[in-house]
Amino acid sequence: MGIKESAEKLIKDVAATIDANGDGKIEIEDLKQTITKVVNEGAAAIDANGDGRVEIEEAINALGDRAKEVGDAA
Repeated sequence: MGIKESAEKLIKDVAATIDANGDGKIEIEDLKQTITKVVNEGAAAIDANGDGRVEIEEAINALGDRAKEVGDAA
C-alpha cells in the first residue's frame, strides 16, 4: 500500500469514527462531540492531581513527558 492509499485509509477510518450515525457524512454535532471528548480526555490525562483543572506545572510536565517520548522514538 502506497502513501496515498495509506493516507486515504487513515482519513476514512477517522471520518468513520466521527460519523456517529454512519451515514457517510460528518455532522457538525458529531464533530463537536468528538472534539469535546478528545479535549476532555486530554485534559484529564494532564490533570495529574485530579482537581478538574490543568495547572501550569501539570501542563509543563505533560509537555516534557511527551517531548521525551518523541525523542525516545526517534
